Amino acid sequence: MNYKKYLSIPIQYLYMLGITVVIMFAGFSQIIEGNELNSTSLQFVVDKDVVEAPRGKILDVKGRVLAEDVKDFDIYLNYSSELENEYNQVVEYLGENNLEDTKKLLKSIDFDLDQNQRIFELLDSSQVEVLNPLLETIPNLEVSSRYVRHYNYPYQFTHILGYTGLVEAQDVIENGYGNEDFIGKYRIEKLYEDDLRGTSGQTIHDGLSEISIPPIEGDSIYLSIDAHWQNQLYRQLEEYNNRNGAAGGAAVIMDSETGEVKAMVSYPGFDTNAIVRGLSPESFNILQTARSQPLLDKAVAGSYTPGSIFKLITSYSLLNNNIITKASTFFSNQCLNLGGGFEFCEFGRNFYGLLDLPHALMKSSNLYFCNYSLELSKDKGLSYFVADAQKFGIGSPTGINLESEASGTMDSPTRKLEVTGDGWFDGDTCNAVIGQGAITTSPLQMAVVVSMIENGGKKLQPNIVYKIRHSDGVEEYLNQTTVLDNIEIPDQIINSIKEGMSGVAYNNASAVSRFFTDLKDFNIHAKTGSAETLENLNGVFVERVHGWIVGTFDKDGKTYTFSFFQQYGGGGYYIAPMLKDFLQNI
Repeated sequence: MNYKKYLSIPIQYLYMLGITVVIMFAGFSQIIEGNELNSTSLQFVVDKDVVEAPRGKILDVKGRVLAEDVKDFDIYLNYSSELENEYNQVVEYLGENNLEDTKKLLKSIDFDLDQNQRIFELLDSSQVEVLNPLLETIPNLEVSSRYVRHYNYPYQFTHILGYTGLVEAQDVIENGYGNEDFIGKYRIEKLYEDDLRGTSGQTIHDGLSEISIPPIEGDSIYLSIDAHWQNQLYRQLEEYNNRNGAAGGAAVIMDSETGEVKAMVSYPGFDTNAIVRGLSPESFNILQTARSQPLLDKAVAGSYTPGSIFKLITSYSLLNNNIITKASTFFSNQCLNLGGGFEFCEFGRNFYGLLDLPHALMKSSNLYFCNYSLELSKDKGLSYFVADAQKFGIGSPTGINLESEASGTMDSPTRKLEVTGDGWFDGDTCNAVIGQGAITTSPLQMAVVVSMIENGGKKLQPNIVYKIRHSDGVEEYLNQTTVLDNIEIPDQIINSIKEGMSGVAYNNASAVSRFFTDLKDFNIHAKTGSAETLENLNGVFVERVHGWIVGTFDKDGKTYTFSFFQQYGGGGYYIAPMLKDFLQNI
């Protein structure tokens, strides 16, 4: 029998089976090892570092940097068995070296927590430098940096630029911010957050190489503001506030033809750099309770009795309704009897004699405007005067693209009845037409009023942003002139009013002309105001006077409207020389 023939059959089967097992094992091994390698490669890709992007800059119209991101520093105390001892060393060092400013930034830590803890935050480079001996002594101290906003003129631009602050939890969840990111909280910083916010970069590690995606700085915002004019106005407001014992003030300068705001100051401002880094409750309470109200933007959000600057609107209304012409006269003899034993008088019971309209404006006669406004009320109705004032924007916001703008108040018989339940009398009419009573306006509103007289009745929307330069280099101009309304004031009316305003500045009979004698090249037209008001001092109301001067001046081929205001600082006479000082320094 041939056994080889029969044995070869199972041997062949065994050989084939062995080959199959080897192939299956190899395939199975490849699958397992492939999954392991894939898992490992995914672990490499997950290793990413976020690279922080700076916010875009804010600049003035000439490219001067007003706000930019700088690197500040945090110091961490890394966990170790000596945590408590090392922390006490830090506290002791600060006390011995009298570093109280830095000590305020020291955070208490929990010694039971098994983790690194931040003990200082947002130190500038000089503060880190004074801590160098500590950093060399305690190896567990670690310094890290992050971007924080820095304002080059914090007080002067407080209420224009605003400020940034740490994000809220909602922004982290909904808008992709990091927990340590800063976000715009007020004014330009808040309004243009989407433009100013940068785009973070990344560094990706795959275990073998590193891929960097650079961060992109946010867009740059250029304002219409001239920083030189702004800083000069702030200095002048500070000087006159101190000189006259005022509770602050405001000033606005605007292009009469375009509505571009050249300067806009509220005094006093506050340190926005300190706000960004965090104020103590005590410091914030001082800001809240100060007589000068630094937290209030007096130029835009403040609303004050205007006094005699309101006579510009009254002049328009009397001329527009054909009650007077420029030549219409009235004999002012100190006081006017309104009946019922009530007298309405000139400021200080002054005697002015025979006045036409330009001289009534120059002398700021109360009686001239009282007399003819009573005639308007009798012939046509006071509603004509109220409507004319509303055409100039009294009682309505100007539309400037800044939050919290005040509307002001236009007094009227209807309003008085609604608010007080009382009727309207001739004395109310005479108070209203000279800017007293319940009428209130903001300095910005009065700048718009004067610009309408200058430009023929175009009600311009004030604009404060000139352009945006996007991160790709494209420039978007936002300085288009926006005319909200046009009441088309006839030249005859404009010239009549401006003649009186020129007299305020240059006529020797004007109380303030001596300040402007040497400034005729500026072609000043002005109107002062002394607004009687009350100040609440710990529940006791004390008689005070606001000071105003509004008007126009020419500079470098353009005509600018100005509106200067001083709260509780005396009448217009006391703020008028501020205009002189400003013009001589620009």
